[in-house]
Amino acid sequence: MTETKNAGVGLSPSNSSGESSPGGSSFKKTDPITSGSLTLARMLMDSEYSDVTVFAGPDEKTHFKLHRAVIRPASDFFRAACKANTFKEGATKTIHLPEILPSTFARVANWLYEQSDNYKEQERSVYTELELFQAANFLQIEPLRCQTLESFLSLYKEISTRRNLAKTDAEKTSVRISLEMVLTNFIRICELSSQSDLPLLVPIAKEILTHVLISAERIAGGLACGTFGSIFVAAIVGAQSTGSCTKCTKPGQNPLYVF
Repeated sequence: MTETKNAGVGLSPSNSSGESSPGGSSFKKTDPITSGSLTLARMLMDSEYSDVTVFAGPDEKTHFKLHRAVIRPASDFFRAACKANTFKEGATKTIHLPEILPSTFARVANWLYEQSDNYKEQERSVYTELELFQAANFLQIEPLRCQTLESFLSLYKEISTRRNLAKTDAEKTSVRISLEMVLTNFIRICELSSQSDLPLLVPIAKEILTHVLISAERIAGGLACGTFGSIFVAAIVGAQSTGSCTKCTKPGQNPLYVF
């Protein structure tokens, strides 16, 4: 296999043909010389001293040459996978992640080396952040999971702003569709969450309930058929118990979407 540069500071993940993978343009270029993480940034950019290769995506054509000393401390998954006498990945020094898209793993790798996510704000969506949360959850990177939940809250607040500014029927329909996607993705997030995540999940649920009405009957039905899990219900209850008084509710903030 031809040696290629890694996804990192301003770089795209590389595939087996040496071409840049789609989605690489989503990273801001930063100068490693002025970066506080100078050494790690250079390590991510240059694969010369890498000692583990991670293949991402269903076709596993895109690979990332990384360093066990960097990826193991933050990830329980990588810590286990890099043990030579426990898993075959530790002996072969290759890890296969068909469940994670290359563009998503590029963000994970960037975070592991720099403890930051340089993904462009305008390209974030409930879908890109859900993919990142799923990856962080699978790889057991707790700080990145928490950071992504905070990003969700920021995205949901942006949708609230769009609703307040919506004037035409088309704009209101667009917001309604966004709210449907938000609720669906929030349910999926809760499926991957635990009770310890509730301090981050409750503010998200509170933001959703500003615009979405979820009846008691719907919650009961969702629990019965398995659509809703206990964490989702706990987040909704927590959001309702911390809700603002009716005197503080702004005009026009009645639910736009009834679920």
